Amino acid sequence: GIDAAFERCKKMHDELKNKVEDAFEKAKINPRLFQEYVSTPTNFAQADWSAIQKTRQEIKKKLDDLLPKKTEEEETPGVVSKEKRKKTTFLSKKRWLSMH
Repeated sequence: GIDAAFERCKKMHDELKNKVEDAFEKAKINPRLFQEYVSTPTNFAQADWSAIQKTRQEIKKKLDDLLPKKTEEEETPGVVSKEKRKKTTFLSKKRWLSMH
């Protein structure tokens, strides 16, 4: 069922994470510095940077397609929608206390 599929995905994620960590360790590369390097466009020829960006977008889209869709409220926590804002009632100006 769904639990078994989730466990398989978690196991694959953990294996991939371990392999990546091992690769960084064997190559004596700091993961944070590597991330900074591959996130800097000036480190690549324009064609290579475009290819990297295209691949990133494709991977992001595939991952987004796999994840359940978020509702509007989940995407922007703490932000009150216009509909909810309209429903909120405040004291009318007539009932305000005078500051004089």
